[in-house]
Amino acid sequence: MRFSLGSLLVACAITAVLALSFLPLATSTHEVLAVERGAEELARELQAARQRAVAQNSTYRVLFDRGGKAYYILSEDAFAPSRCIQLPPGVEWEKLSTNPLVFYGTGRCPAGGTYSLVYQGSEYRVEVVVATHSGRVRVERGYRR
Repeated sequence: MRFSLGSLLVACAITAVLALSFLPLATSTHEVLAVERGAEELARELQAARQRAVAQNSTYRVLFDRGGKAYYILSEDAFAPSRCIQLPPGVEWEKLSTNPLVFYGTGRCPAGGTYSLVYQGSEYRVEVVVATHSGRVRVERGYRR
């Protein structure tokens, strides 16, 4: 079976058009995954801070840095170092309702809040919600309204 130069060029052109049509989908998928990874990590760190507060019967604070795109987990125990966690590249805070967030040794959180993460300019956001009083953490996914 022989192929002419024209048929090979047409096949290359069709392949190029298909590849370019899937490029926006791949870009948006990357943005969604980055935001979800940041939110899942935030939820895990908040749950771990709550669990450490209960296990050690102490108070843990989570301080959110809007400009630095990071958050800090601080223990009132003078011997426990604070942790700084950076958001993934391109991910930023959209909404921070309570700053700092406090977990007591009972596991309670006197003022819960909602912490929204978005990719720069994207419509997709993920919210990490901390329940007032109980301190339970959950993740909600969706698009901006």
